[in-house]
Amino acid sequence: MRLRAYLDREKLSTGDFAELVGVSSINVHRYALEPDRAEFRIPRPAIMAAIVKATDGAVTANDFYLLEPGDAEANARARARQRVKRRIARSAAARKSAANRRRCRLLRISDRVQAP
Repeated sequence: MRLRAYLDREKLSTGDFAELVGVSSINVHRYALEPDRAEFRIPRPAIMAAIVKATDGAVTANDFYLLEPGDAEANARARARQRVKRRIARSAAARKSAANRRRCRLLRISDRVQAP
């Protein structure tokens, strides 16, 4: 069962569930999003274990990875989609940080030129 479905079924807010698990409500919100959303996050193993425990096993690690027991082909496609999304996010962050480094370098050069 997906985390969002569990929260809806139990009528829990993300803040209430966050207190149970020991994370911030924004993290629970990100864990509960659909995997195709850019803000979707998969919890770290320790947090995932806390989620499984808090839900009495209703939400499992497979639910975050969209893994269906016994469907190896679908599971491989899901993992491949997640890898591509991570690569895209990393390359976007790298481009942004490279642009920031260039701006800082240009500012330092212009400061030297303007100094008396």
